[in-house]
Amino acid sequence: MPNGVKKSKIVTLIDILGKIEKVVVAKIVGYNGDVRWDQEKPDGTLQKLLDVSKIKKLGWKQKIALKDGIRDVYEWYLQGKNKG
Repeated sequence: MPNGVKKSKIVTLIDILGKIEKVVVAKIVGYNGDVRWDQEKPDGTLQKLLDVSKIKKLGWKQKIALKDGIRDVYEWYLQGKNKG
């Protein structure tokens, strides 16, 4: 399965989904509906911070854009789903 490490920037899942839900994910999976958040439900951990300084010191650089990573994971998922 593809994996990724992003630059050290604090973002929330809602921030990310707000930017990509209707544009990237919808196009990739062919979804035309709306995504609505249930404000009554807890949103999980408030922050998950990663220190990327060590991996940067090792020379790591991002090679895959977020939308490409989402597409790759979705295609990987579909391949596994179709196998069994």
